Amino acid sequence: MRINTVGNLFKESIKNSIRHPLVTIASITTVALMLLILGIFTIFSMNITQILYRAGQQPTVEIYADYDITEAELQGIQQRLQNSPNVQSSQMRSPSQNLEIFKKTLGDKAGALDRLKADRLPYSFSVKLKDPSLLDNFRVEISSQQGVRDVRYAGELLNFFAKAQRSVNIAFIVAFVALALIAMFIISNMVRVSVLARREEIQIMKYIGATNLYIRIPYVFEGAIVGCLGSFISSIFVYFIYTGVYHKLMNGVDVNSYYALVQIGAAFWPAALICLLFGVLIGAVGSAVSVKRYVRV
Repeated sequence: MRINTVGNLFKESIKNSIRHPLVTIASITTVALMLLILGIFTIFSMNITQILYRAGQQPTVEIYADYDITEAELQGIQQRLQNSPNVQSSQMRSPSQNLEIFKKTLGDKAGALDRLKADRLPYSFSVKLKDPSLLDNFRVEISSQQGVRDVRYAGELLNFFAKAQRSVNIAFIVAFVALALIAMFIISNMVRVSVLARREEIQIMKYIGATNLYIRIPYVFEGAIVGCLGSFISSIFVYFIYTGVYHKLMNGVDVNSYYALVQIGAAFWPAALICLLFGVLIGAVGSAVSVKRYVRV
């Protein structure tokens, strides 16, 4: 197919869209709403994935000692960790070290801890296990050690985020499928209205030798244009929504902390590209299915 032919078909698809503005606007609005949800969930998923990855790089187990722990009990915990066959590495942190880490994590908001004294914080141990599957057994084992107040491990946080991601993914799939079906239905009606309005013209085109492909392609282009415009509108909303959320939640937060959000550019452009691809695909497919049904040539 020559370039000028493609250009003519493209112009024809634009004319089709302009002929029925209300149906076209309804189609673009529905597609934009669907892609807005897609973009938001895409960025949410990217942030959860980053948090899961960074949290997984943290020490597996955090052991907190009693506030009034004695030197003998502290050495006993250290000895227990050194002799444990399940421990890959361990590091003890003093109350003052924990306070400094806490302040560093808060970033610009660290001033809120100026009145907090180090002696109000416990000694702690960061432990990495040789096998993550031993987490539960190790927790029971080390909890019985004299001087141990609490044992926490990243698995709890990871499980929480993993469950949250699964729940959100299910909700996203349901919402996306529902909106995709609605969008395809509206696009199908848009094509139907356009075909009925041009029924005589189509018959004349067929009579003078126009091929099925030549007659149908403008409608497919029309659906793709609707999807492209919908993706553009949704991407603008996604950008401003995420920018506002990012600046509000990341105020004073270290970008290297494991709960930091994905930077705006790194999150927006992949989401915008996904919206564009899905928008064009759904618009083109919806039109192709409809035009095959209504254009009897």
